[in-house]
Amino acid sequence: MAGLACTILYIANVPVYRGVIVPRVHCTDIEKGTSVYLTDEESEEYKGYLIWDYKDEKTPMECFEGNILSVEKVRGGISRGMLGYALCYCLMSVGMFIAYGKTKVRNEK
Repeated sequence: MAGLACTILYIANVPVYRGVIVPRVHCTDIEKGTSVYLTDEESEEYKGYLIWDYKDEKTPMECFEGNILSVEKVRGGISRGMLGYALCYCLMSVGMFIAYGKTKVRNEK
């Protein structure tokens, strides 16, 4: 239940971007020649995009749009759900260990 709650909270609260723009050095598997060089004028064109690690207008950037954003949002939701489940499981295990330990000590006296 905690995992599902974490997934829903993540998906409901993560902003929806039109695209993501990252430096070319993070995209080694993509063919060359598709780079975008952002200038101040072009930054208005990419309003609503998430831009990571922008340094200057000489830095080659790569733009991602479309289904990749939906897939990454779902992937993030699943990983947050698994993390929430694991955290809840650990907390419940510690709580049960503490409760069982106290009961066992009382029964031995």
